[in-house]
Amino acid sequence: MRRWVLALGFFPLALGCGLSVTVTQLRGGPTNALPIDATQVELFVDSRPSRDFVAAAQLDVQDSSASNVELVNALRARAADLGCDGLIVERGAAPSALRGTCIFWKG
Repeated sequence: MRRWVLALGFFPLALGCGLSVTVTQLRGGPTNALPIDATQVELFVDSRPSRDFVAAAQLDVQDSSASNVELVNALRARAADLGCDGLIVERGAAPSALRGTCIFWKG
């Protein structure tokens, strides 16, 4: 019985690890950027950067069982895979959804 309880205790953690992020490429952004570490992606939550930038992709994530922090981390990790300099994070279409815009600095 104890093993069953322990297994159920770890189940929600396993679900949070595999959030699926949908990527829609936009025109004008670089297509040959190399992946970077997620900590290098600058976050802009409900705000826009003051520097000039090019929007390269829209990233969408939705999961009713995930926290906002988990959703932002999933967006940031995917933006890092794309080599984005920054990520503008906004509310998505549903309460449990977030949308991010992958950006690259101009110049």
